[in-house]
Amino acid sequence: MLGRVSFTAGGESRSLAFTTLAQVSWEEETGKPFSAVGDIFDEKNAKNVRVGDVLSLFRHALGGDVSKAAAAAVIDELGTTRAVELIGEALAAAYPDADKTATKDKAGAPGNGGKAKAGKTA
Repeated sequence: MLGRVSFTAGGESRSLAFTTLAQVSWEEETGKPFSAVGDIFDEKNAKNVRVGDVLSLFRHALGGDVSKAAAAAVIDELGTTRAVELIGEALAAAYPDADKTATKDKAGAPGNGGKAKAGKTA
């Protein structure tokens, strides 16, 4: 079964999971293949990570029909850096075998370890 990452925010237990629906929804919203997530969190791009990308990934991983405002409120509670860490953990849970083919300079998408780098986003 697909891994979920659990956390608490606003006194509620929540979880992130990059299900098939979450990935497809993100692709439809952005017009990019899900494998492009790795480019968002590339170490070379760490200082240029868009908060909008973090919000979009986080919102889709929360699942269901979570609004941007609701997802943003959770990120505000956690802090952007922690939200990015949770995205990385959720990606690693979605692609547990990706660690076997991890590259040194990329993180966050299939084939590269599924680990997002927090960088300096907040």
